Amino acid sequence: MSEALKLDKIEIKQLFNRFNYTIDLVKFSHEGFCILTAPNGYGKTTILKLIRALPNRDFSVFFNECYEHITFCLNDNTVIKIKKDKDKDKVNILYQGKVIPIEDLKSNFSFRESKTLRRIGKKIAFLNETDDETDEEIGENSNLEKFILQNWIENTEHRKNKPHKEIKELEDKINSLKIYYISTNRLNETLRVRSSLIKNRPQYLLDKEIKNEKYNSVESIAYNIKSEINAAQINQFEEGRSKESNFPKRILDILVNKTQETQEDNLQDLILEIQQLEEKYSSLGLIPNTQATRQLDSHLEKAHEDASILLVLKTYLSDIKEKFALLSNLANKLDIFQSSVNSLLSFKRVKITAEDGLKVYLKDKLDDDIPLKTLSSGEQHLLTLIGCLIFQTKKNDLILIDEPEISFHPQWQERFVDILSQIRSNNDFNVIISTHSPILIGIKYWDSVIELREQCDNLEG
Repeated sequence: MSEALKLDKIEIKQLFNRFNYTIDLVKFSHEGFCILTAPNGYGKTTILKLIRALPNRDFSVFFNECYEHITFCLNDNTVIKIKKDKDKDKVNILYQGKVIPIEDLKSNFSFRESKTLRRIGKKIAFLNETDDETDEEIGENSNLEKFILQNWIENTEHRKNKPHKEIKELEDKINSLKIYYISTNRLNETLRVRSSLIKNRPQYLLDKEIKNEKYNSVESIAYNIKSEINAAQINQFEEGRSKESNFPKRILDILVNKTQETQEDNLQDLILEIQQLEEKYSSLGLIPNTQATRQLDSHLEKAHEDASILLVLKTYLSDIKEKFALLSNLANKLDIFQSSVNSLLSFKRVKITAEDGLKVYLKDKLDDDIPLKTLSSGEQHLLTLIGCLIFQTKKNDLILIDEPEISFHPQWQERFVDILSQIRSNNDFNVIISTHSPILIGIKYWDSVIELREQCDNLEG
């Protein structure tokens, strides 16, 4: 599929044997986000987990949670219904008139695998208690490693033996849905750095490196920013080298064929534009603060006497502008991150750097940075949440945020959705928020609220 599918509507029947919910995202497509709110116990977090489970292939969630069925309606009119048979402990997917056992799909952690792990866990407990490598199920003189491998291979072979053509289309639909979940436990989660940002570094090595460094969530954000900047600089360098290699030929072609004409006023505007970009990008850690383009004004003064010099200078400046354009997307993200965080911090400020990703300083002590691990809980939540939204999301993603107000002062809660809207406009994603906070919603965003309790008014007790 060339374009990612989007989720239009989710219907959940008999959640906790009690609640029937409809989350119609099309109604909120103009704003790009909706806000779920309800008292404790109505299942806000569970709804987010169920939405996340399908595209992330965490199928064990569909076995562990209590519901009758869940219907996912996609923007291409596809309907995927997940039905739970409580008596037989089975979960099936109803798709285009077919009934497909959910464990037959490829998964990150299927119910079949979870049962295997429970069996393995019992064996580990048994071996720890008895210090004996023999029992009836593992086998005489067998070992735990062999037992694990045999069971895991059994599960893999089970999936291989299923007719692939029956579920390929469904697999493609699921793969096309892109959902990113930000949980309430976000400070204890290590964020992934995409291997595409660091050449010749497989994803598993990056994950291992971050784990070994024991980065917390804020440090992972800093590492991610550093990696983004490094990748952008490499890309710009390679583009610059390509332009430099054919610069003489392009100049000769221009001078011989006189294919361009230029005016001094146009060059002055171009120089000013480049100088402004240089100042902005250097403040965001994307390029060194060398003020190299400041000398261009003096060159322009000499160039007005010779049209050939004007042509050469224009070509040179156009190359610089094109190289700077490669940094534009990342610069916008860094600018939103830095300005958003600094607008909320009282006596501290965040500074983006190429060497460290980000640093935090006291406003009156800019020569001494504060270790990220020592920031307050609210400050760490702020950096993690805004960092995830800006640097971990992609176009057409559906972002699920569970209780963004955690550890936020009421003033921060008032500002959060405005900042979220700015980030959403830049990154082009949609959002579902779960919250208890009327302050976060404010007056401005009540039209974006789904009050779950109102869908349950007919229930007794």
